[in-house]
Amino acid sequence: DRILGQMRRRYRTELYRNRIETIIGALPHAGIGVDVISGFPGETEEDFLQTVQFLEDLPVSYLHPFTYSERADTPAATASESIPRQERTRRTNVLRALSAKKSMVFAASHAETVRPVLFETHLPDGRHQGWTDNYIRVAVESDSIHPGDIRPVQLGKIDGTHVQGWIAD
Repeated sequence: DRILGQMRRRYRTELYRNRIETIIGALPHAGIGVDVISGFPGETEEDFLQTVQFLEDLPVSYLHPFTYSERADTPAATASESIPRQERTRRTNVLRALSAKKSMVFAASHAETVRPVLFETHLPDGRHQGWTDNYIRVAVESDSIHPGDIRPVQLGKIDGTHVQGWIAD
């Protein structure tokens, strides 16, 4: 909350958590992504660990972490409590690992369900890749799929970076 204040955000963690929980209460299968900046000037290791704990407990499906970078003509650009670039990168990598974990847990929670999938591309292994309506990456083997198709897909297990799926119609 201290860092959110320094960033001049008009919300704090309690409000943010309440909004996420309201969305999940109304749409339990919603895929929610969160943008996170790490390494803002003045962010202590304790602040960072509190952020990680907050995000671990938050019912979101993935994170989109950014490493703080100075922007000219902003108060933060001239802050004396700048975080070394290497430490900023380390923190961002911790958040990326947390995102991968949350994404896998979210995808696994939808195993054996049928979701609409928008197919976008063909993978080098011959499968077709697409995204569910709640942002789960799916790969399907089929001869009848084309980019732009939306098809119902039975979701299965995580297979590398995709959830294996089967056309359900």
